[in-house]
Amino acid sequence: LESWLRQQGVGDLSEVRIAVLEPTGKVSVSRGDERPGLFRQLGEQ
Repeated sequence: LESWLRQQGVGDLSEVRIAVLEPTGKVSVSRGDERPGLFRQLGEQ
């Protein structure tokens, strides 16, 4: 998953929120934007 995140252009993994969507098991990845509390959806795998 970490290599896939880097392919998406995610450099700082500490700002990334990863959530597993039950019951599908998909992984939802979002990263904090410039503004606090605002998260931008990066994609699903």
